[in-house]
Amino acid sequence: MKRSYTNLQKVRTKYQQKRKRNSWIKRKKTNKLLRKLRFEQQKAFNERVFINHIAPLNCSFIDNTNEILTYFNEIKEFIAQGQSVELDISKITHLTPDMITLLLVIFNEKQSRKVGMKGNAPNNAELKKMFLSSGFYDNVISAGTKKVAYNNKLWRGTTNNQVQGKMASEALDMCREVFLKKNIKYDTDPLYNLLSEAMSNTKNHANSKQLNTNWWLYWYFDEAEEKLKYSFIDLGIGIFKSANFSWYRETFNEIFSVGNILLVKSFLNGKITSSREKDKAISGKGVKQILSCAKLPEITTFIIITNDIKIDVKIQKGTELSSNFEGTFIYFEVSFNQKNKDLVADAH
Repeated sequence: MKRSYTNLQKVRTKYQQKRKRNSWIKRKKTNKLLRKLRFEQQKAFNERVFINHIAPLNCSFIDNTNEILTYFNEIKEFIAQGQSVELDISKITHLTPDMITLLLVIFNEKQSRKVGMKGNAPNNAELKKMFLSSGFYDNVISAGTKKVAYNNKLWRGTTNNQVQGKMASEALDMCREVFLKKNIKYDTDPLYNLLSEAMSNTKNHANSKQLNTNWWLYWYFDEAEEKLKYSFIDLGIGIFKSANFSWYRETFNEIFSVGNILLVKSFLNGKITSSREKDKAISGKGVKQILSCAKLPEITTFIIITNDIKIDVKIQKGTELSSNFEGTFIYFEVSFNQKNKDLVADAH
C-alpha cells in the first residue's frame, strides 16, 4: 500500500513539474484560444440564414439525371451569390450510391465551405441507414462520426497528386473477394486501369484555374442485387470542353451549329485529342482503355455524365441533358450473379 502511494506521489510530482514548463503553458493558451475561435465560428454559423433547398424525391444522379442536375446547379447558384444553403433530403423516397458521392462533392467545394452549408439525413429508415453508413459524415464537419459499413468506402484525391495506385487496388479488393466466393479467380487489371485512367485524366484535363480540383471515388456493394457500384467524380471542366473536337466542329459548323450530342460518336470511337498541346501524345489512349471496360460481361452498367451529355456506354448512346454539368462523372456496376458466371470466366 505504501509503495503504491509513493508511486502515485511521483506521478503527481512529475505532472506538476510538467505543467510549469513554458511549452505546456503555451499549448494550453493556444488550445483555449482555438476553443474560443471554434465557439465563435459555430455561433456565427448558427446565426446564418439558410435557404432550405428540398431535394427531388428520386435522389439518384443516374436514374433522375436532369432533375438532380437542375437541383445541383441551383445550389451552385445560391453559393455563387454568397447564400448559405441547407440540403434537405429528409423526404426522399429513393437514394442511390452515386448521389451520395455528388452530395459529398457539393459540401466539400471551397466556396461551399466559405458561405456555409448544412443538411440532414433521409427519414426513411432503410435510406437513412445507407446514408449514415456510407462514411459521408466522416468527410464533412459533423457533430460526431457514424460507423462506416464494411460494404462501401469513400476516397478523396486531388489533381496535384499522382495516380493513387494503392487506392485503386484497394477499391477492387471486394471484386476479387466476391468472385472468389463463386470460385472465380477474377482478373481486376482492366478495372484497375479504368480507375487509374480516370484519376489521371482529372490531372491531365483540369482547367489551369482549377489546379486543386478534387476527385472522389466511392464503391458500394449491393448485396441484394449482387453488384458492386462504383462512382467517380471530378468537378473540372468536363470532357467536351477539355477535349479538342475542333475538326468535327469546323466541319459541321459549315452546315449548322454543332452541339456536344453530335460529338458523342467520335468520343465513343476514341477519336479525340487533348485541348492542351503537351497532352496530345497520351490523350485518347486512356479514353479507349476506359471505354473498352464497358464491353466486359461483368460490367452491366456504364454511364458517363459530362457537360450537357449523358452517355450509356454499354449501348453506345448519348442523351442531351437540360442543364450543364461542369465536370465528369463515371459510374459502373460489376455484377456477380450466376447468370454471367461462365461469361466472366471465359472473358478472363
